[in-house]
Amino acid sequence: MPYGAWFRRRFGIDSDQALELFHQTVSMKSVGNLTEFVRSHMLEPSNVVERLSALIHHFDDLNSAHESVLKAVQQVELLIPLVSDCHKFSDLSINKERLRGYRDALKFYFARQKLDLLTSRIVNLEGELVKQEARVKTADDNMFKLRADESVLKQNIRSEL
Repeated sequence: MPYGAWFRRRFGIDSDQALELFHQTVSMKSVGNLTEFVRSHMLEPSNVVERLSALIHHFDDLNSAHESVLKAVQQVELLIPLVSDCHKFSDLSINKERLRGYRDALKFYFARQKLDLLTSRIVNLEGELVKQEARVKTADDNMFKLRADESVLKQNIRSEL
């Protein structure tokens, strides 16, 4: 067989079957059934049953994968409204927290407004107190003066009697 390997390398023949075809052609054997001759001498032997079984199995795998993809697409379509609702919920939660912060800030805002109004009222009342104290002092001074006048008048009346 080393001669056969050397011969195939020398002439660039890849397989034993091709070498057999070359021998058949050189020896000019009679070919009875052309289909059988081509099958046995020109085609590589193959197991058709195994290949068909593998193709059917591969088709089943592809069909199963296709059904899985269709199922996944349907599931994604069913989840789209849920995702949309989750985004809306998230937006509403953020807005709720923002509004809650505004509401909490209102306490301080109105406390500041009340402080400013009460401070203004205190200033006004202090000014009014100063005015009233001045009036009381004036009234006291008048009363003191009138009592002094009364005393003088009483003394004058007693001296006239």
